[in-house]
Amino acid sequence: MKRIDTATKHTDLFGAGKHGYRNGDLGLGVAPTQLDAAALNHMQEEIARVIEAGGIALDCATYNQLLLALRAAGVFTTPATGDRTTKAATTAMFTNEFASSFGASGYQKLPTGLILQWGSALTDGSGVAVVSLPITFPTATRGVWAMYNGSTGPTTNRVVGCNSPTASSFTLYAADNAGAAVSATINWFALGH
Repeated sequence: MKRIDTATKHTDLFGAGKHGYRNGDLGLGVAPTQLDAAALNHMQEEIARVIEAGGIALDCATYNQLLLALRAAGVFTTPATGDRTTKAATTAMFTNEFASSFGASGYQKLPTGLILQWGSALTDGSGVAVVSLPITFPTATRGVWAMYNGSTGPTTNRVVGCNSPTASSFTLYAADNAGAAVSATINWFALGH
């Protein structure tokens, strides 16, 4: 893009070195900005090429072609997940980077690649439950935490733990204070990327 740079430009209209156009006032001796073919050609082609990239033929009777082109598929490409460049974001970028499922067992993806997952499971009579994560962590599980889901008291205290985490599953264990295996509902939270 080229800004106007004729001798009659409005100097620094939009900031230092960012010249613009001005109306003239011949009574005060102020000349209007003289048009410059190079600046106008730059503006024309910058806009026309976006419209054409949107698959739209230029039409002098249509006044919303630039808007239609900006909304057209393929004009903007969605940056890859985790891309921190200055590329234009599309709604697909936010859908990919912030994907989520907010059920009883669910997950939330963050733009950094970090994924939070949660849920609950019932251990069997031997105090064990193998949990499959709602989604597989692309790289690794970084931690799993568990908490007994129930009231506490002398007869209902539970000890819970997690073991054998993989990118897609882990094992929960539940026991009473004496170490005897028990069936219990366990809430869990997993973190990974």
